[in-house]
Amino acid sequence: MLATWMPSAKTQPARGMRDFLPVDVRKREYVIGVIKSVYERYGFEPLETPAVENIETLMGKYGEEGNQLIFKILKRGEHEKTGEADLALRYDLTVPLARVVGQYQNELPKFFKRYQIQPVWRADRPARGRFREFYQCDVDVLGSRSMVVEAELIAAASDALVALGFNDFVIRVNHRQVLIGLGDRAGIRHDHIEPALTTIDKLDKIGVEGVEKELSARIGPTSTTKLVDFFRELASLDQAADIASEEASAMKEKALNAAILGRLVEFVGDHEKGSRGVEDLRSIIELSEGTSAARRIRLDPSLARGLSYYTGAIISPAVWAAAVAMTIWWVCFSAKMFRHADFRWVLSELLS
Repeated sequence: MLATWMPSAKTQPARGMRDFLPVDVRKREYVIGVIKSVYERYGFEPLETPAVENIETLMGKYGEEGNQLIFKILKRGEHEKTGEADLALRYDLTVPLARVVGQYQNELPKFFKRYQIQPVWRADRPARGRFREFYQCDVDVLGSRSMVVEAELIAAASDALVALGFNDFVIRVNHRQVLIGLGDRAGIRHDHIEPALTTIDKLDKIGVEGVEKELSARIGPTSTTKLVDFFRELASLDQAADIASEEASAMKEKALNAAILGRLVEFVGDHEKGSRGVEDLRSIIELSEGTSAARRIRLDPSLARGLSYYTGAIISPAVWAAAVAMTIWWVCFSAKMFRHADFRWVLSELLS
């Protein structure tokens, strides 16, 4: 008779890493298969890239915080004593895509729709629901600046979630140029806008009071008050939409989006970039009317994300049930969509 085996520290995986037993692997493969079938129905092509990239390919593409989270690989052999790194584990799927297009631009179509499902690595501090190795699933379209592309990406993401059996979700949408317009109108110095956007993106995690405290330390009380008052007003719009549309969630989202667009127009005024971003958001909503995602789109001016290469629309599915949200991220459904303008920025950085 075998004695009961007790796991020890020696048998545990490294912190932030996980083992996947057969039942877990089968579940993940099923979910990935469902996502693939949806994306291929929309005409997206599969792509894979190496787990290891040259370190210069990744550095400087994710902002100061992102650079610190890159898993660096030290030089080997006779160069080991230098303590320098020349390689790194893949941080995301977007920068490798830009590298691939730079390498194979004569072989790839001018209008390129791709999906990619592979693990990425972050040298982050492990916590509940936060791992150092996890899967991402990206869908990207290169070669067009049309908002039709954005509407299609949103529809594909919505269909993938529905195909997995999830219905209680919205797809949050914002625009980088809108954020820049908000920052400028609030009087934030240009060199402080990026860190300010990183703080604004935490609104759903640390609340208005937490954002207000952090912004005050970064950009000063005057600009902070203008921004915080704007987002407090948006919260009141959400409450008003709840009261006005108790029986129809789709009507609520439509009314709320219209109210947010109106408030954005008032706040950014004739700011060139900001007003252009607002019009892009309006176009995305209008073009999505005939898609399955129409009732799920929610404009969220606080959605910023910390990646430096965002220049256009930002799209992020939000699933309300905690168990569902954990499942989504576990099987790798990434919220990041990649636009042509973003691609040109990353590609120019790689080729410079």
